[in-house]
Amino acid sequence: MAAEETDTSATETDDPAPESAPIAKSSPLDKVPVAQAAALAKRVSANPDTRRFLAGALVGALVFYAGGTVFKGSDTGSSSAAETKVESLRADLAELRADLAVLQGGGASHEPAADAHAPTSDGTDDSGHATETTDGHASSEPADDAHGTTDGHEEPAAHSDEPPHWTYAEADDWGALADEYIECAEGTEQSPIDLSTEWDKVESTTELGYESVPVSVVDNGHTIQVNAEGAGSVSQQQHEYELKQFHFHAPSEHTIDGEHHAAEVHLVHADADGKLAVVGIMIDEGAALEGFDPILDAIGEPTVESDAGEFDPSMLLPESLDFFHYRGSLTTPPCSEGVAWRVMAEPITMSAAQLDELTSHFAEANNRPVQPRNGRDAHIDMG
Repeated sequence: MAAEETDTSATETDDPAPESAPIAKSSPLDKVPVAQAAALAKRVSANPDTRRFLAGALVGALVFYAGGTVFKGSDTGSSSAAETKVESLRADLAELRADLAVLQGGGASHEPAADAHAPTSDGTDDSGHATETTDGHASSEPADDAHGTTDGHEEPAAHSDEPPHWTYAEADDWGALADEYIECAEGTEQSPIDLSTEWDKVESTTELGYESVPVSVVDNGHTIQVNAEGAGSVSQQQHEYELKQFHFHAPSEHTIDGEHHAAEVHLVHADADGKLAVVGIMIDEGAALEGFDPILDAIGEPTVESDAGEFDPSMLLPESLDFFHYRGSLTTPPCSEGVAWRVMAEPITMSAAQLDELTSHFAEANNRPVQPRNGRDAHIDMG
């Protein structure tokens, strides 16, 4: 999920620069590496994920070099050359200090904003958004136990107002992008997974209830997310999780018996403690999805949230409420585990035109590859 599944911090519960050589006094002024150092420092300070102290150290080094060049120019009788070089350096320093001020003051970043997931994602992604978790239930149920945000995506990086940027093209390397994404690489209960129609079947104790509410839609950079606070909930054994948002992945993230579907929608819910529960629904090409066109029509420029009228999330549910039930994770960084997944066994449909319009907003396929099941408890709840 985009999930696009944002800043989650899942907790387990009882549920399912090389050092510059010193410059000799006799060194010619044109060999002082001022321009090179300034260029390097500017590149450093333009990267919001680079530690600030390195940029600050380079600023200090440049100031030291600037003073040194004046004296060296005087010693060698090249005062005119020294003044020219120092004037050039001052311009570099002015730019560098401006960049550094942005970093230290929490100003705008040069990096594109991540979803804002997920997952996020999810979450995601899966971005005022949500990530995923779930219930306390009988021993026959998979454990439901993740804490998360309601945006589908990422935790902020240390010393930065923006989360580390990620793309689906680098999904196999998410765990190496930032310390807070390590669970993407080292987690043992990751999502999505391949779902099997051969799993054991049990009687469902889950209740789903939704109603029409005003919604808003945003292209958060990883997915199309529809914010639907107050539209309903998923509950199990009187433990309730409120719907926060839903978002889309194409092709589907989960597979059923090894097969992808055209798309998948994730309905992200959270309880009062921040635990997450996600309901996934597969989407195939077919009849148009009733009431969905106003949402498609309201999608604006990336990161711009737009009102999309009223929508009833129950329109996203298939006729049969049988679902695959297992414990997993967000499908987007930081990939926090403990998310309770319910993925409907029966798909819904959208028209070819609706699917084309939806996916036209995705810069890339936004599905994380299937992850190993690793022996997790999983079954099919018969609704």
